[in-house]
Amino acid sequence: MTFNIEKYVILTYARWARDFQYYNELYHELKKPQEKINSNESREIKDDGFPIQLVESLLDEQYEKFQTNFQKIFLQMDSRIQVNDTLFEKFTVLRKTHLRATIWKRSGTEITLRGYLTDLSYLGKFIDNTVEEIKKQNFKIISIKNAINAKKKIMWKTEEQLCIILKLNKLGFLEIEMISCDLDLLIEKNEIYNLLNDLLSKLDPEDLKNT
Repeated sequence: MTFNIEKYVILTYARWARDFQYYNELYHELKKPQEKINSNESREIKDDGFPIQLVESLLDEQYEKFQTNFQKIFLQMDSRIQVNDTLFEKFTVLRKTHLRATIWKRSGTEITLRGYLTDLSYLGKFIDNTVEEIKKQNFKIISIKNAINAKKKIMWKTEEQLCIILKLNKLGFLEIEMISCDLDLLIEKNEIYNLLNDLLSKLDPEDLKNT
């Protein structure tokens, strides 16, 4: 069986988003025995020219480093996220039909979402949906040719303010930064989670299957 290149690409996306749960799942799928070359075949290059052994070695090295770094991140963040565990324990990962995203609190005033495709064939539709949605929601578009870059400010009735910066590149890497002096209050009221979940649902509007 040939190496699943698409799955490997998605694994690199999960690593970028620090989505260890899905990264771990994909890693073990790629490491299944049936994904490896038979012992009587070349261990360097398969008949299609793809260097399986080299990629497997790289995969193992990346996995070990990512696992170590991920554990360090959580140890460093534990003291800062205990108060807001409803966001960071229950809602760290958002899943849609073609997308996954992680939510991270970077500081007392900033949250970052990193979203990526789990279905590479959805890239064109994803970009089109994003362009359409930021226009509907009256984002200020900074750039839209090479990569989407837009921002928007929100004022709630309770006077909490939130600045949203959205970036999407040609590979489908979505990054949303949310900055507010009232961040803890917005997290406590679930405003952050609801806003991000609703936005992703509009960028990937198909019903999530098998949940």
